[in-house]
Amino acid sequence: MSLIDKLERKLGFLAIHNLTVYLVVGQIGIFIMAAAKGSSIMGFLEFVMYSFDGFIDGKPWTIISFLLVPRHLEFSGMGFFWTIVSWLMLYSLGSQLERAWGAFRFTLFILISLLGIIVTSLFYQQTYMTNYYLLSSIWFAYFITFPDVPFFFGIKAKWIGVFLGVMTLLDFLAQQGVGRMLIAFSLINLPVFFGSEVLGYIRGKQRIQRLKAEKKRQETEPFHTCSVCGATDLSHPDRDFRYRKEGAICSDCLGDKSD
Repeated sequence: MSLIDKLERKLGFLAIHNLTVYLVVGQIGIFIMAAAKGSSIMGFLEFVMYSFDGFIDGKPWTIISFLLVPRHLEFSGMGFFWTIVSWLMLYSLGSQLERAWGAFRFTLFILISLLGIIVTSLFYQQTYMTNYYLLSSIWFAYFITFPDVPFFFGIKAKWIGVFLGVMTLLDFLAQQGVGRMLIAFSLINLPVFFGSEVLGYIRGKQRIQRLKAEKKRQETEPFHTCSVCGATDLSHPDRDFRYRKEGAICSDCLGDKSD
């Protein structure tokens, strides 16, 4: 039984059911409130965004409210359109994961990423944290859980995941300090949940490669070698081999000895 299974047996009652719905509805609420603030939107964002200094200075709610801040706060045009799309995708992917895993595992998955962000904030206490990579981890988890499901334009989910992984890696390399730590610690839930699975997959591939190499070696190495003339079952497949005290003897040499 895995550690996650043991935690679920003991702490399963703490699961937040329909967590994805709360995230999406919360983001819609923050979006509407931000739109209503108009020119004072920056003050509103400071009120809901999380930094460790702000948390200590009397804004404890930000540890939750920052999860509900949409990545884009554009209230018209294509920016607004893509915000709607992001909500629909978040609801779809998150709900499917929750149904596949169960509410506890999905809650734990989000919580681990949140803890990673909190750890990052301890090192960069004045920096406002983003929920972007936490939400990205839901996409990665979906692609890993449902790798062969057709996604955009029939492309399998795993290939979209590979593309997203490459883009995230490039983003990581382009960042410094807090950026790199935030990406790494926001995505720490992925190795926690899928690390053993990935290692098992890699070991399985290595085992297959070893078996193929062994099979190839056996196919290129003779099974019988004549102790008299050196002929093998590979060099002379038409000969039969018999074993005597001195070793294997091919049918030709065996005939000479009989003579």
